[in-house]
Amino acid sequence: MLNVNWESVGKLEEWAKIRYLILLEKLRDKEFTTEEAEDILYKKGMKLENMGKLFSALRDAGLILVKENPQDSRKNIYRFKLLAVTKQVSKKIDKGELLRLLKQAADLIRTAVDYRILLLFLFYKS
Repeated sequence: MLNVNWESVGKLEEWAKIRYLILLEKLRDKEFTTEEAEDILYKKGMKLENMGKLFSALRDAGLILVKENPQDSRKNIYRFKLLAVTKQVSKKIDKGELLRLLKQAADLIRTAVDYRILLLFLFYKS
């Protein structure tokens, strides 16, 4: 499964969103050219007269990365921008570790927060 910024996808216009999802499904994290994207959309029956308009919308939404083609400086190479995959770490925290973390937090708070707020935290803890 791809890790996509769905908030940015939701901001796209409907025509761009549909084409983005089709291209993302086929290309995933591969680099591609305008011609390859046009071919994929054509095969799906979604011809677009101006691919630059689509790529501009995707670039503005932060969904695509663009670099210059080394063989032809007039053309670009595109790649979909995916979010980093996060790894969930489950580590059990014992009572001593929890107290240590609370003391560190109290030390940080003590220097920047009014004393009455600290009392609130202490009453909340108990």
